[in-house]
Amino acid sequence: MASGTPDFIVNYTIDGNPQPIVSFAASPFILSASTPGIYALTTITDANGCTNNGSGEADVIEVGAPT
Repeated sequence: MASGTPDFIVNYTIDGNPQPIVSFAASPFILSASTPGIYALTTITDANGCTNNGSGEADVIEVGAPT
């Protein structure tokens, strides 16, 4: 959950590759994962310019449609 002054800017990577920044105003925020890989939050910045390092990662895998 983000605290601080909205809007927030999130930087993240997939498999270590930087992704386009994501901006959001409501917390909590859910990032839709459409590409398989290791998603890692690197930084989050609020509207006042306060920045904190991200922590944690998620392994997103692709699962085929049921048959």
